[in-house]
Amino acid sequence: MMNLIIILVIVAIAIFIYNILMINKKRLKKFRKEWATGEFNAKSEDDESVLMYWENKRNSESRYDGIDQLTWDDLAMKVNW
Repeated sequence: MMNLIIILVIVAIAIFIYNILMINKKRLKKFRKEWATGEFNAKSEDDESVLMYWENKRNSESRYDGIDQLTWDDLAMKVNW
């Protein structure tokens, strides 16, 4: 009887771990697809507003680098005097 309980616990843990790994794999696949195509499926208004910001920025400028010069300078740790 004790062996059956241990086997059931091990099976339950294995199923739980498998589900977590599959969820993460699906999220990663979705993220890579969205990143490659540039089409983001917003699930809430906040995500939609972020998406609209980047679309407007991309469409309003003649050249879209994905990052503005000020942020790039900050990342490069340049000091603008």
